[in-house]
Amino acid sequence: MSPLAAPALLLARPFSGYAALARAEGGDAPTARGGALRILFVLGAVVSITATGRLAPLEAVIAAGSFAYVPIVQALALAFALRVVAPKVPLSRALALHFAGAGPWLLALLGVAAVALLAPRPAPALFTAVPILAVAAWAWGNVLTFALFRSALGLSRARSAAGVALHLVGINVIVPAYFLAFGQLAPLFLR
Repeated sequence: MSPLAAPALLLARPFSGYAALARAEGGDAPTARGGALRILFVLGAVVSITATGRLAPLEAVIAAGSFAYVPIVQALALAFALRVVAPKVPLSRALALHFAGAGPWLLALLGVAAVALLAPRPAPALFTAVPILAVAAWAWGNVLTFALFRSALGLSRARSAAGVALHLVGINVIVPAYFLAFGQLAPLFLR
């Protein structure tokens, strides 16, 4: 399966797509490493395009490295949710499937890059586009996370909903903790 086939399948048909991916074996099965690299590649490309107006390879690699915490945060939040709602499910399998569902965020990021690159006045256009893209990606991303728990991992509706809620709690605790630990939030609040 091509690197973009799984995210495209899940964007269009989340529940049946996750059921099919859960049955995939060998080269057709998604991998956690491949999913993390796909996310980092898109992040690096978006930063490169928005900063330089073109895809600059060195800029993209440096940006991808600086955003390495994104898949790590996703992995930690998913591990937290899994340990509560499905402790017997192997994290590596669930993580590979979860990363395959990053399509809404990848599309939103590419939308930001497209607006920054193509709009005659990017700032006002981004001011309008980013909230819309973020809300749409967040909403569809939660549908995909529910489909992961329900269709790929075979959990009940209640456990799947709890898994989504715990995943969101995990992200909303880990991200501020990360920025606090590295001194990025304190200056905003300690003036």
